[in-house]
Amino acid sequence: MKPALPPDGVYETAKEWFEQSGAGSGGSYREVYPAETVCPPQPKGPFAFRWPAEFRYRPAYVAVMPEGRIWGGAPMHAEVWSGEVVTPDNKLLMDAGFPEWWSLPVRSPLPRLADFEETWAVLVSPLQYNYYHWLIDILPRLHLLEESGLTIDKYVFGILPLRYQLDTLSLLGIPESRIVQIGNNQFHCRAAKLVVPALPARLGICPKWACDYVRSRLLPSRLPKSGEYARIYISRDDSPKRKVVNEEAVLQPLIARGFKKVVLGSLPFEEQVRLFHSAEWIVSPHGAGLANLVFCGPGTKVVELLARNSATSTHFWILSHHMRLDYYNLVCDAQYPPKEAPQLDDIVVDVARLLQTLDCAGRPPATS
Repeated sequence: MKPALPPDGVYETAKEWFEQSGAGSGGSYREVYPAETVCPPQPKGPFAFRWPAEFRYRPAYVAVMPEGRIWGGAPMHAEVWSGEVVTPDNKLLMDAGFPEWWSLPVRSPLPRLADFEETWAVLVSPLQYNYYHWLIDILPRLHLLEESGLTIDKYVFGILPLRYQLDTLSLLGIPESRIVQIGNNQFHCRAAKLVVPALPARLGICPKWACDYVRSRLLPSRLPKSGEYARIYISRDDSPKRKVVNEEAVLQPLIARGFKKVVLGSLPFEEQVRLFHSAEWIVSPHGAGLANLVFCGPGTKVVELLARNSATSTHFWILSHHMRLDYYNLVCDAQYPPKEAPQLDDIVVDVARLLQTLDCAGRPPATS
């Protein structure tokens, strides 16, 4: 068999594909959730960073492509591949991935094609190695598949080397035997039916339905709360970026108010769920572990510490809004000299301002 020709064009959206050629080929397109606009109230706190208060969500759909293809795609970094959907008429489907990370044309032939007489669902994303994006962007695509009522034979991801990835998939009823992993750009397969669930949103501005799905499916019912961890400070001791440089000075008044220092990286998924479900107060620098806010109870007070040079990430503000949490933030100075990218900068927390923010939230009483 000869290598396949490269894609000869693009469809920006699955709806565009369906309207132009999908219906004629026996394909289908169904919107599970309509487009919407959400305007949450601004973050609280005397020194809070205010963001533009509008989030626009695209329709959340499920598309079925007879004879659709998956190609390993472009290298993102260190053995991470983009995982591209190629439509039956040989065009790239752009809204199935992150097209801003690379661009056409693909000049060389694609690898040899393997055919499978099965129904495959594609959930590949170069962001799947980030805990937040895995939990809030990728796993909710399974909800769209469930809502479609389709029977899926195999689920296609990138390589899944992280413990929480297979643990969460198992909790959602997907055994490893039904998972196909893309490990290089020689991957090129055609399924009898290729099912494409929409990404919930671009780069983490999660819709409420995605948060509700993760919480309902991954938070055990009647999970007991631990009073020992009602107030937690999330440390990034296990991370090379966005550390709190003066953490000891920050911890001293927090410990006096009953906070416990927690490092998330080494904790099993179930323990992270329990910690956040137990928390009534959370203080944390910006980081992927705050995806666990989805497991908090309504009214939990959250103080997010943001680096001044990169205070542009609205991930946990909108997540807190969806989960009815009491969200505050504090903009902090970056340590000098700055790192090569603003989002990597370590931060220096103004302890007095942090305490004023806690006072604004309703200062937790000192412990005896």
